[in-house]
Amino acid sequence: MALIWADECNRPAGAPPDPTLWGVRRTDRWQPAAELQTYTDDPANAHHDGNGHLVITAIRAADPRQPITSARLSARHATTRQLFRYGRFEARLSLPDAPGTWPAFWLLGEDDRVGWPDCGEIDIMEAPNGPSTAGQVHQGTHSPSLLDAGSVAVGVPPTSGDWRGFHTYAVDWRPGLVSFTVDDRPTGTVTRRAVEAAGGRWCFDDRHLSPVINLAVGGWAGPPDDWTEARMHVDWVRIWA
Repeated sequence: MALIWADECNRPAGAPPDPTLWGVRRTDRWQPAAELQTYTDDPANAHHDGNGHLVITAIRAADPRQPITSARLSARHATTRQLFRYGRFEARLSLPDAPGTWPAFWLLGEDDRVGWPDCGEIDIMEAPNGPSTAGQVHQGTHSPSLLDAGSVAVGVPPTSGDWRGFHTYAVDWRPGLVSFTVDDRPTGTVTRRAVEAAGGRWCFDDRHLSPVINLAVGGWAGPPDDWTEARMHVDWVRIWA
């Protein structure tokens, strides 16, 4: 495979995400109501530290009436979302462990055009810091259901560890299957047969998806405690095809 897209996160300290590589998506109607963050395009929520990292920061204001702010990035090309089908998608990340935070690196289809879950979703890394999920990395897929308007989630067993240091999370997406790794160690595979057996429609041979990196608060991760800032550091993101 050849490297076809990459961000090595080497911009100067304080610089926002590279606008030729990332679009910064603000909160929209697709955000679940249980999530507490407001996504902004403020560099305070997504900026480079000058040491080779892009930092995604969730910020809680001293005034509890003010929103919790954070950032959500989607790969882009020129002025449009960068979409891919098949390949290896990987990122080297350091994750927060603050209760109630939910860092994620994932692939999402055109939800603003066809809706979710019809657009398809592949979760390369989700680490919800909730009471029953702290210290776990989750990987899997969300597909449209064949039975109703809902989604069908099929995942691999969660991986436990201390994710505050840098680790590499990746997926190999090929026709009929997606295979996950953590630090180049295979963690499991989701196949078309498994999704269809669970009542889902395998959409990943039909859809093009875009990498997303975000730091959510609440939802699956539960309520936050008294932290004021939580940070996810991105060392690099690379796509091979």
